[in-house]
Amino acid sequence: MKKTIIFFIFIILVGYGIYNISQFTVENNKSSIQTNVKMFINRGEVRKLNPHIIDIEQIGESNSFIALFQLNNSSMGFAHLEKGLNNKMKILTTTYGDDNKVSYSDIKTNNGKYIAIIGINKGLNIDHITTKLMYEKYTYNVNVSNEEYFIKYKKLPRKLKDTFPADLILYDKKGNVLP
Repeated sequence: MKKTIIFFIFIILVGYGIYNISQFTVENNKSSIQTNVKMFINRGEVRKLNPHIIDIEQIGESNSFIALFQLNNSSMGFAHLEKGLNNKMKILTTTYGDDNKVSYSDIKTNNGKYIAIIGINKGLNIDHITTKLMYEKYTYNVNVSNEEYFIKYKKLPRKLKDTFPADLILYDKKGNVLP
């Protein structure tokens, strides 16, 4: 009986290891992430998009990463990746294609939920951004005055449940709201 239980535990562990290795195939470097993001966003598409990875950031102490990219049509996007036990990654989701140069996302990680502000600040016109959750009383301010490209994040309190959507208010250096 003991041998049978040990055998089943062994089979479960081997199965989990094989599953983990097969799911997490993206090497943890810019080139591999760029290649895999390109394959991910071009699945089933007639026109082929060519993402250029600008920055990659780990989200706090979690196993999640955000990769900021720009497409050949100058649209901005980002990918949410997760690191597995084999130190490789898998792409969970990508967002791209709108004309907005700043995006908001609530990122679920193994270390809780985070607010993420990702964007491009060409010409350094944006001084700071205020993010207000629509269904919760929570505001996050972030300074991006000296950053052409940015990935900003902050861990959200556990008590917050409805963390999407949010209003993004962009300000210039004089405190004027940008369109």
